[in-house]
Amino acid sequence: MLQRAALVGVGLLAASCSSSVGPGEPAEGVAVNGAVELSYVVDFPEGDGPFPTVVYGPGSGDVGADASSVLEHARQLVALGYAVVRYDKRGVGESSGEILNLSTANSESVVPDLAGDMLAVAREAATLPRVDGSRLALFGASQANWYLPLVAAELSSVRWMVILTGGLLPVGPKNEWERLVFVEGRDPFAQATLDEWSLYAGPIGFDQRPVLRSLDLPMLYLLGERDPGVPLTPMLGEADALRGDGVNLTVETFPDGVHLLDGIDFWDVLSAWLGEQT
Repeated sequence: MLQRAALVGVGLLAASCSSSVGPGEPAEGVAVNGAVELSYVVDFPEGDGPFPTVVYGPGSGDVGADASSVLEHARQLVALGYAVVRYDKRGVGESSGEILNLSTANSESVVPDLAGDMLAVAREAATLPRVDGSRLALFGASQANWYLPLVAAELSSVRWMVILTGGLLPVGPKNEWERLVFVEGRDPFAQATLDEWSLYAGPIGFDQRPVLRSLDLPMLYLLGERDPGVPLTPMLGEADALRGDGVNLTVETFPDGVHLLDGIDFWDVLSAWLGEQT
């Protein structure tokens, strides 16, 4: 990290990432958000560019640029013709700082911090020669559903946003669902669990829905019907409400899909949706 920190003011680092997922030569760099230095990698398709570019928002935990799911998603996006920016979350890999664990109580501050990290990476990567900084997009998994809208609200160059198995619920209700399912052992697919969850009257925490209503861009949510961490019926209800408010929101569900849609080939669906936007 000390070597990279010394090169922040210089800009690009040598492209030495052994896990590059694109045919073009990758780039590496460091973005700064306050006291945190964020190590990132940009994968490119073949050619000189500049390329429309997807900035990848990681999910919860110690997710780095080389996590297996991140690499696989980046590989698919590069195959669709996009450059992809992926980064080590703060406290992970070559990024400094400490991992931010999100709770209902701290979500009003932690979600903006996570958004600030991604925003810093996006702005730094947008200056690279092979990146078309006027054509950015956001792709995020799971926990990223809360902070990606904040990033999109700050970047007028964002053309679209995709959320993979993230939700449309505020942090508090979503955490209560996970408490019932993963701590109390309730059946996530039983009506009784939904009925019990619907009685939740605790703190809301960070709520992304007002931000989503402010965005003027197409958004796609990919959800698994067998994902125990997502109360699907309320989620679809929230999507209907947002569309009723004029939000350009599409939801696709996959009957056998679990969290992160492991084992599900959703790329044809995503590609077709992108074709409709362009």
